[in-house]
Amino acid sequence: SNAEVDAYNTKVLTSLNTEGATANAYDFCVGDGQASIKEKVLSNVKNLKTTETYGLPLKLNLKVGAKYMMTVNIDTEDGLVNGACGKLIMIDYGKLQKTNETVP
Repeated sequence: SNAEVDAYNTKVLTSLNTEGATANAYDFCVGDGQASIKEKVLSNVKNLKTTETYGLPLKLNLKVGAKYMMTVNIDTEDGLVNGACGKLIMIDYGKLQKTNETVP
């Protein structure tokens, strides 16, 4: 089950004694529309299950040295496709423009 996979992944990540971070999704609405409707949509998105967001989680736990697998097609020409695997070698940090918060 997805819950069992999530539990296993958490156990593996916890066992790694390497740098870690949590990457949070920052969702936004584009286009013309009422601000109140956009706010409601963004609020509702936070309550969706990963299975309802095309496999994109609200939070992603990162650990240097961990192996990761793509679960959706992001960029087929670049090889970022469902099932592609890789190993995290570095966490790059930047600052959010609105809050100046440092994030992975």
